[in-house]
Amino acid sequence: MATDKKITELTQLVTAEDTDWTVIVDVSDTTDGADGTTKKVLKSELKGDKGDTGAAGAAGADGADGVSAYVYIAYASDDSGNDFTTTFNATLNYIAVKTTTTEITTPQASDFTGLWKNYKGTTGATGATGATGAIGIDWQGAWSAGTYTITQGVSHNGSSWICTAASTSEEPSALATDWDLIALKGTDGAGSGDVSGPAGATADAIVLFNSTTGKIIKDSTKTIVTTLGADDTTVPTSKAVKDVTDNKAPTASPTFTGTVTTPAIKITTGAGLGKVLTSDADGDATWETASGGASLWTSFSGTRASDTTITVATDLTTKFAKGMIIKWTDTTTHVAMVSIPSTESGGTTTITIIGDVCSVDATDFYYCLLPVETMNFAIAGTIGATATDVANANYARMPYRVLGADLQTGTAGTTNATTIDINKGGTTMFTTKPTLATTVASSPTPFTADDDTSLALGDKVTIDIDAVQTTAAIDLYAQLYVFPSRLLTLS
Repeated sequence: MATDKKITELTQLVTAEDTDWTVIVDVSDTTDGADGTTKKVLKSELKGDKGDTGAAGAAGADGADGVSAYVYIAYASDDSGNDFTTTFNATLNYIAVKTTTTEITTPQASDFTGLWKNYKGTTGATGATGATGAIGIDWQGAWSAGTYTITQGVSHNGSSWICTAASTSEEPSALATDWDLIALKGTDGAGSGDVSGPAGATADAIVLFNSTTGKIIKDSTKTIVTTLGADDTTVPTSKAVKDVTDNKAPTASPTFTGTVTTPAIKITTGAGLGKVLTSDADGDATWETASGGASLWTSFSGTRASDTTITVATDLTTKFAKGMIIKWTDTTTHVAMVSIPSTESGGTTTITIIGDVCSVDATDFYYCLLPVETMNFAIAGTIGATATDVANANYARMPYRVLGADLQTGTAGTTNATTIDINKGGTTMFTTKPTLATTVASSPTPFTADDDTSLALGDKVTIDIDAVQTTAAIDLYAQLYVFPSRLLTLS
């Protein structure tokens, strides 16, 4: 018997194959002895108990960074991308999904070319026609003698009925063969009202109270109609009356008997400011120009051309001379003075004015028989220095409207200009101040006063010298054009 050796002392060791037999001691089998029984087993059947978990291995190297990916979903009505949108729309049948590593800032239909898919499928075939529904009721209202056809419905004696015959003139009732009952009249109510009416009444007539108690009513026999009648048996609606009165033309020559009283009368034919109503022998009235003297104001057909000009469609240059007063109205009465001789071109007269501004709403033009009035100022000697409140003062002897001013010198100055200011109580009345330029001795056109300027009774009017010339003018004269305010209200 060979000498026992440790495994580490063995010199001939070879790798065991799975088909080799291996000797083992089964300690659970004590047949051969208390230490166990020797047995053999194929190497492939030997497996030890699961060993303890080994220590964690070293961490692997980091993998390469992935590439960014973008997913875009779009919708359209067909595979060409029409009605393109990136917002879901249930009415659009096509969808496209695009993935890319490049961001698309604003997706367009062209970005999804070739990707469109119809995700709804085709429309299904039309279904079969449904069964014919039940015939409804052709309601005719209350029954009256006549012919009715099948499915026509009526009410009669509190019940409702439907016709079952192709054609019938039978009256609906429980015994009728051409009518079926739809709903039976209910039982009369048990209430007891306290209003008492007549035993019978006229159909559709208006109900009237028959006393002051409010408890008894009666038949008026009068029905409401939508057209006017020739007697008192009906009552028309308010619209019927309106339709007739709105379309009623006035009588061409009405005749009144007795006294006619009216708060005002207006006759437009031939009317004019200052005219009087005159009657002939037959009582026909017409407007006539008052006799016994000329009117202060005369109307003329003027047209506002600008803030400072009025035109007349005829040659009136001999009438509208400098100093003539003109008035007109818009929302109030305005007045101005003809500032230079009027001119004519192509049969149209142009009138230039100073004073109030002639607005676009100006109408009703009149000229006055009285000319403009003036307040006169004079400064003798050399006009060589500026000063306030020079020359004589004027006081308004009545209320005036201020229109404009003219300026002259005895000897014209040179270099620069001579300028004055005309004041009411120390306050200027001229935004554009009267001025004489170098070598000019007289203003070629008057200077206009501020719009709607007026003087009250007793107002003080003074002159200031605001600028002088290098070679001073000598002897200064100014005229302030005014017109009495009271004359504007006369005819």
